[in-house]
Amino acid sequence: MSKSKKALPLPDISKVDEDRVEISDRITILLYRIIMPAAETTNAEISKFGINISGARVLDALLAMGEMRVGRLCELTAVDNSTLSHLLKRMETLNYIERNRIINDNRSVMVSLTPKGREIAAFVSSLSNETEKALLTGFTAEEASLLRTSLKRLLANSLNRFA
Repeated sequence: MSKSKKALPLPDISKVDEDRVEISDRITILLYRIIMPAAETTNAEISKFGINISGARVLDALLAMGEMRVGRLCELTAVDNSTLSHLLKRMETLNYIERNRIINDNRSVMVSLTPKGREIAAFVSSLSNETEKALLTGFTAEEASLLRTSLKRLLANSLNRFA
């Protein structure tokens, strides 16, 4: 069952100033400002493999969790179905992944890494871990854990509100 997207309510103009958070302190802006430089650096590193950051997330997910259905890959990697379909086709051509229909269920496709894909996935996974370590410089283990918990709450709120 598909959820319909909820329309954002129009703000109450009389309360805009009292509820206003400075743009530099808005979580949406902060998240974007964190992700963009990391994504640009990662894309520069992985472009030599013919993939972008979305492809890297797919390879990393397959390395971490093994063979899985396309729908689960969409969910884990936050890559929409249409984009993922094109991405998987390209990665299959590059011999990074294999796609196989499930017997008795022609609608479902399983995706797995090839040996070549496993090598590329190991590289992108290492790069992802290095990026995370750099982002967490100066954080204690407790602070990093609290941040992960808070981000998971933000994700749940986002999925409940906007998905």
